Amino acid sequence: MADPGDIIPYDLSGCANGVPLLVTATNAGASQTVDTAVTGTTDRDYYHVWACNTHTADVDVTFLLGGTTEPDNIICGPLTLMAKSGVNIVLDGEFANNAKVLRVYASIGSEVTVTGYKNRRTGGD
Repeated sequence: MADPGDIIPYDLSGCANGVPLLVTATNAGASQTVDTAVTGTTDRDYYHVWACNTHTADVDVTFLLGGTTEPDNIICGPLTLMAKSGVNIVLDGEFANNAKVLRVYASIGSEVTVTGYKNRRTGGD
């Protein structure tokens, strides 16, 4: 059992067994689940997420938290990933809890992959 203040790493639920998530969605309404944050408000999940554009053209990627309404739920983006630019950090410590869903979509489907992890801090602030 975790003690208050412990930090425990977890895989993102949308990246099964650590395998990158292929972003096929091209709009907010169809955005894909990257992860669902911890239930309740005592613990917090801190996200560390990378995106990779494998396409020969630039692709915009947008991350949403807690819903699909734009611009209300946008936490990152649209962020332009340059063509074949390799891995780019997109979220570095953004936090969520209360079962909010982290979602993603791209301007071109099936060209961007997302990977990462979250650190869960137990016991609140």
